[in-house]
Amino acid sequence: CSTGFYLESGTCKDCQSKFTANCLDCDVSACSSCSTGFYLESGTCKDCQSKFTANCLDCDVSACSSCSTGFYLESGTCKDCQSKYSNCT
Repeated sequence: CSTGFYLESGTCKDCQSKFTANCLDCDVSACSSCSTGFYLESGTCKDCQSKFTANCLDCDVSACSSCSTGFYLESGTCKDCQSKYSNCT
């Protein structure tokens, strides 16, 4: 089957219909790849913003890797730019 589909009983089925809309690739039992803004944990896509902060745009299971405008990344966490830089936008 193509990426985003899994084989079940001789038929290619859509990963997103079995798991979540954020599952990009899978096999019959688990998701193996998630869309941006989600991380893979135990075969399931979980929301980065729920685990870290609302300003975390992308992550893995242990740390945020990208932040919203106005925030910077420090040790896997998004921090407000203005707390460190007075004229940060």
